[in-house]
Amino acid sequence: MKKLLTLAFVGLLCFSTNAQCLTDQYNLEILKKDSNLMKLYKEFYTNVSNQPASSTTKRSGKIIIPVVFHVIHTNGPENISRDQIVDQIRILNEDYSYTNPNKSAIRNIFKGVAATMDIEFRLATIDPNGNCTDGVNRVYNSGHINAYNNPKSIPLARWPNDMYLNIWVVSSINSAGAPGTVLGFAQFPSTSAGTSFNSTDGIVVRSDYVGSIGTSDNVTKGGRVLTHEIGHYLGLLHPFTDSCTSPGDYCDDTPPVAGTFTNANCNPNVNSCHNDTNPDLPDMFENYMDYSAGACQALFTLDQKKIVDYTFANYDFRKKLVSAENLKATGTDIPSAPPVAGFTASTRRVCMYKNVSFTDISCQTPSTSRTWTFEGGNISTSTSATPNVYYTKPGLYSVSLTVSNANGTNTKTETGFIEVLRSNAFDKGFLAQGFENPNFEGDEGWKVLKDNGSTEFFKLAPNVSFGGNNSLVADIKYYTRAGKLFRIMSPAVDLRPLSGQSPKLSFMSAYAKPNTSSVEILRVLSSRDCGNTWTQRYAKQGTDIYSVSGGAQNFVPTNQSMWRQHSIALNFAQNDSNIMFIIEVQSGSGGPLYIDNINISQFNTNVNSVTINRDLNVFPVPAKSEINLEFESFESGLGQIEITNALGQLIYNNTTDIKEGNQIINVGLNDQFKTGIYFVSVKIGNQVIINKFIVE
Repeated sequence: MKKLLTLAFVGLLCFSTNAQCLTDQYNLEILKKDSNLMKLYKEFYTNVSNQPASSTTKRSGKIIIPVVFHVIHTNGPENISRDQIVDQIRILNEDYSYTNPNKSAIRNIFKGVAATMDIEFRLATIDPNGNCTDGVNRVYNSGHINAYNNPKSIPLARWPNDMYLNIWVVSSINSAGAPGTVLGFAQFPSTSAGTSFNSTDGIVVRSDYVGSIGTSDNVTKGGRVLTHEIGHYLGLLHPFTDSCTSPGDYCDDTPPVAGTFTNANCNPNVNSCHNDTNPDLPDMFENYMDYSAGACQALFTLDQKKIVDYTFANYDFRKKLVSAENLKATGTDIPSAPPVAGFTASTRRVCMYKNVSFTDISCQTPSTSRTWTFEGGNISTSTSATPNVYYTKPGLYSVSLTVSNANGTNTKTETGFIEVLRSNAFDKGFLAQGFENPNFEGDEGWKVLKDNGSTEFFKLAPNVSFGGNNSLVADIKYYTRAGKLFRIMSPAVDLRPLSGQSPKLSFMSAYAKPNTSSVEILRVLSSRDCGNTWTQRYAKQGTDIYSVSGGAQNFVPTNQSMWRQHSIALNFAQNDSNIMFIIEVQSGSGGPLYIDNINISQFNTNVNSVTINRDLNVFPVPAKSEINLEFESFESGLGQIEITNALGQLIYNNTTDIKEGNQIINVGLNDQFKTGIYFVSVKIGNQVIINKFIVE
């Protein structure tokens, strides 16, 4: 019998002799908020210690735990493959069934206490909404960097903890000021039992310590970080808890260990504590709950199994997790039931004539037949597990899949599942966007992108603008989650009419940083494949986006001097016939950022007219009773023709229908046209073309 750790509510794992773990810091943070947790903790270990081994270690049947991996990423190496996750599940199932290949290396003195946990981990196949899943929930969010508990509050990145073991995969973990590297941490069941912290139940782990392939390795890591952290999740303590004093980890069959990294090098000659009950045994570096290299770890003990079994017997949310009803609800059993239809697609947004690859991910039970239905596709039906489909017209199209087996049939239909965009953009060369009309998005306007389930996105800001009445605002508050993205997306644009004219995307923004700790980031991205993939073209933060020095928490610009202009050169795309843009604001929990007057042309946003003298031919010159206007229009619409004299006075004003392409318009000159110089302009949509002529 060993030591009591009064502050060990959460286990964190580090494999480095200069690393610090956050056990004490994290628990102190929790205890300050809910003192009842300490009582639950003490009661649990006191009660489990009083249980005879025979009452807890002789349960019948295997325990199955449904698992979901929430991979938090921004398309970097942290977005690990499913194969790497499946490899981790394999390692967990070997370690918790005592079938791990390296168990043969366990020293003889410890083989008699090695236990089979009789636990199997299975990736969930049904999500909380009853839809099929492969057990990997990928969430695009910068919260994977320097993570702590923040990934657990990302929208759609947490599933009910009494239905799933939530595992959040991140690239790095905040060490809370301590030196060293943190690899993972998990809450104890006694901590998660508190109503205040039930929502943070689960495990956070670094992506490069998941499994033994991909970004991980099989030697120093071996996928044992999660074996260790799940031990904490099931109630196990470290063998070095409280060093050599008692009662420690409440396991008589794990020899006490003097320090955190005493066994980091797996030295078989180390016996760091001599207060064991007879006999005085060496340190058990083979134990999964010690801090030793992954390749050395090989066993749980009988007393550790007793604690785990007591966890499942005494915490309702752990009981429900492994119940027969929950296994059916999460698709981790194998019932005699119809399959549940489900499917994914290689993309939800695609250009005309580009293939979309669909995949049948139906779950619960295997299907023996399937039928796809593709609205608007080049094929209307298919029985393939992975059909390829392309679309010949722009629009929103539904997809349906029906699957069957001997137990029944199930159908899933997604309305508007595929968005097909033009292969050649409708907007030719020029695209201006203001926000005067509340329905500015329309068919060809910039669109606000909204995350499912989120209420935070770009919204109209009435009576706040650079010019006009309205603008858009990313209404960021001090409590807005850091890393939250606010995005607007353009329609596709054909920039070829601006080739050689230094095209640019420009807009006005207003932002005043409310404090020194918050950092909002403004980005512009482009896509050449109808929004399937995006490339960053512009990124500014700090003083590069301030439009006012010194700001209030709820900053509102009140005049044009409180705005600043952004201009992004588009020479890289001047020959593109189909390009799209996103303007993105990333929250730093600071203050609001406003956007107005977005313009794509060869002039910046505050230039109101576009002068292209060479594009408008006027003849005859000099003119007498009439002129002919010859030009090429890049879009159809209602054209406005204006003629002014040299003093800027409007002499002629008329509207006419104009079709796309080359054309000649005749204008008769009345008695108002005296001998002199005149300027004629033709405006069609976002184009204004101007030339001068002489009347005699």
